[in-house]
Amino acid sequence: MEQNMNLNTSKLAAASFALVAAAALPLGLAESAQAATTKDGCTVNPLPPEYRQTSNPQNRPYVFYPYEVSCVASASGLSVEVFTETWEADLVGEFGDVDANGVNNADEDRIGSATSTRNFVPAGGSTTVDIRGVLPHTDTDFDEEVYHEVKFRVTSGPVTGNWSTPELTQATTIGW
Repeated sequence: MEQNMNLNTSKLAAASFALVAAAALPLGLAESAQAATTKDGCTVNPLPPEYRQTSNPQNRPYVFYPYEVSCVASASGLSVEVFTETWEADLVGEFGDVDANGVNNADEDRIGSATSTRNFVPAGGSTTVDIRGVLPHTDTDFDEEVYHEVKFRVTSGPVTGNWSTPELTQATTIGW
């Protein structure tokens, strides 16, 4: 989609997408105000990070940042683009829990990010996706408290919706 499109084309695209998304939802399955991870016929549920007893060749633990994604049936199928951002939490007053500037405070350390896309056939479906990263060494207490945040957008035919509100997981403590 061109960035400098005129306002009328943008309104037409948004209206078309709303009609396609509304047609894709079964009766009674409307978007809920409390379900912040449900948007345009798809739901993305970020799960807490996991250490699965695997490491890289330098013996640094791999961390898996999983999320579940599902979409309802849609005439043309749906595509879900998910942006994942990974973080390490610093706990105030926790011995050895310092951030990059060496100060024992509650600054969060950004580890990295990834974008992934899943395509769903007209019948819809669901899957669990893993984003894999290496455990950072940001603290001096040999424990890292990692979490991730996801946001997503749905494409139906030629129309791509807006990004969802980011959702955070709880931090998982992983030792090194």
